[in-house]
Amino acid sequence: MAVGATMRIVTKSGGNQVKGSFTSDMQPKRLNDSNIPGGTPADQTIYQYSGTVGGPVILDRLWYFGSYRYIRQTNGISRSASDLATMRIFEPDFQPFSVHNPTHQLMAKASFQAAPSDHLTFTYQYNRTLTRNNGNVAYWTEERALGSTREAPCSAAAGGTCSAAGRRSR
Repeated sequence: MAVGATMRIVTKSGGNQVKGSFTSDMQPKRLNDSNIPGGTPADQTIYQYSGTVGGPVILDRLWYFGSYRYIRQTNGISRSASDLATMRIFEPDFQPFSVHNPTHQLMAKASFQAAPSDHLTFTYQYNRTLTRNNGNVAYWTEERALGSTREAPCSAAAGGTCSAAGRRSR
C-alpha cells in the first residue's frame, strides 16, 4: 500500500492595477537571553526585508509580478562552560563564534492571456544563501558558496610529488 499527496500551488500574478508591498521582520540579538551560565547561548538574530510589485504591461493581456527577499540571519551555537573548557584544551585560543547566513531570494513572473482559454506564464526563481563561519574559517565552505576554488595543499600521502612551490604533480 502506498501513501501520497497531490498539491497544486499557484504563485501570485500581476493584475490590471499596479500594486506592491514591503515588509520587514526583525529579531535583534538583544531580545534573546541565555540560560547557560558561563557558556554561550543558542541565540538567533534575524533581519528580513521583503518587497513585491505587480501590474499590467498590456491591460487584460500581459502582466508582470516580482518579489525580492533579503534575510540576514546569525545563529549562535550553544556551548556550556564545560564545552568551552574542552575546546580550549585542543585550541587554547578558541573563541566562540556564530554562523552567518545572508540569503537573497528573487522571483519574477510574466503572464500572457492570448485568448480566454490560452494562458502562458514564465517564472524565474533565484535563491542564494552564503554560509560564513566567524571563528575557525572553513575555506572550502566559503569558497564553494562564492563559486571559487582553491588548490588542495600538497601532501606526499595524497600521491604524486610536490614542487618547491607546493603544487602537486603526478
